Amino acid sequence: MVIPVVVDDAAPVLAGLEALCEAAGGWLGNAEDEDLSKPISDVSLDPALVAALETALTVDSGPTRRTLKIVQGAGSVDVTFTEIPSIDSASDAETRVLKLARLLLRPDAFQHELAVIYYREQGMDVRRKRGAWSLVVDQLRELRPATLRTLVVLVEGAPGIDVGTHCQFGRGFDYALADGRLIVRNPRQALEQRTSQLAAVGRGPLVLFLGAGFSQSSGLPMGNALRDQSIRRILGDRDADRHLTSEALAREFREAERERLQGPEATQNDGDFARLLTFERVLRVEKRLFADMPTLKELLERESEVLASPGPSVRSLHQMLAAVRKLVVVTVNLDRLAESGSSNDRKVFASDEDFGEAEVYLTKYLAGEESAVPILKVHGSLDDFETCVVTDNVTLVGLSDNKRAALSHLIGTRENKFTWVYVGASMRDLDLLPFLQSSDFAAGVEECWVSPYLVETVSDFTEKRVAYWRDGDNPSIQDHLVTETADAFFESLAGKWSDPSGSA
Repeated sequence: MVIPVVVDDAAPVLAGLEALCEAAGGWLGNAEDEDLSKPISDVSLDPALVAALETALTVDSGPTRRTLKIVQGAGSVDVTFTEIPSIDSASDAETRVLKLARLLLRPDAFQHELAVIYYREQGMDVRRKRGAWSLVVDQLRELRPATLRTLVVLVEGAPGIDVGTHCQFGRGFDYALADGRLIVRNPRQALEQRTSQLAAVGRGPLVLFLGAGFSQSSGLPMGNALRDQSIRRILGDRDADRHLTSEALAREFREAERERLQGPEATQNDGDFARLLTFERVLRVEKRLFADMPTLKELLERESEVLASPGPSVRSLHQMLAAVRKLVVVTVNLDRLAESGSSNDRKVFASDEDFGEAEVYLTKYLAGEESAVPILKVHGSLDDFETCVVTDNVTLVGLSDNKRAALSHLIGTRENKFTWVYVGASMRDLDLLPFLQSSDFAAGVEECWVSPYLVETVSDFTEKRVAYWRDGDNPSIQDHLVTETADAFFESLAGKWSDPSGSA
């Protein structure tokens, strides 16, 4: 059994794992060991391990293919890249990769029932990070050593968890320690179980709440990246030479807007403000300073490039929209990926005026008198910038009456709850939070969150849900999680959704 673990700082963990190995008669190997800069002696090469190392750690690096080779000499074995004469001429990243390979070639690595190996991603580019990770989750899992039973692989991420590397379906980490939080991902079989349950939803509609994570695989930037881009523009790009972090940008934005802060923003500390600050909130200021909203224009240009060839999540959703099942899409995304393509099986509501008509439409749709799937775009749509931003004289909390009335139709009762699935949503939208946190909503819905791992803002949001879950079959937040990417989730659900029986 291979157990991948990602940490942002390995120091507090290594001591505990070292003690565990000592107590259990295990072995801990550290790829930072300086002895790994030299060939390994007294090695009996396992052809399967050699193939695993050479397959995973060979990468295409620009115009040059960096081919890993294991070379056996007189009484020793060394690892090198065929395009370079020695380790001294390798980059820091390649040095780290070569040391990881030598670590696994050490005789002790597979001669205990428990082994722990540790390596750092610092200095590695994406190709080398993914090569090392593939070695762990693909190649090592296929080995069948005679003695080793449990292999814990501790990876110090740079920086932290990288969704594209560490969170792919069937190839993701099991545990992580980030910012002092222990994060646990559910096993891969949990995805099939959950999507089977969702596909079997009965009378009430399935409500899909789409956040930025839904659009990511189509190549659109995530909300925080857009937020930071807008902040730089608002600040006059005066940070251009300072390379400010996302949190530092949020602090400078807060300072610039200090006199205009309202509601909870006025009393939050800098850390909470940065964590909860959304792209939509920043756009309110950009609209005030730049009437043409240049960040939205840039997003619109990028959107036009991806609409013709959307990512897997979008294609799977479109498959679901075409099925004759009760489905409602609620989204805080400004892009038009959800409604792109055929318009015959969907009806979009984006402006506040549209939402004034949504209440009547939802009543008819839920009664079976309308068939086009409603798509409720709570934060507006890129095809009409006026719908995208809440104006400066509107409170930071709460929805308009029209939006609240429409969304209220998607709340069930304690006896007949509606099912809401939040996909790639951070639960930070201050206008929506009072509605979603209301007792009527919490009591009238069954919920689950689809995200590569549990983010802190979702954890904070669900703390008040425990009282509603306590007496049910799923009392903890872990029971309400699908710890997979939106792509993996929608691929699994779409195949089952088209079958009325709820089976794939």
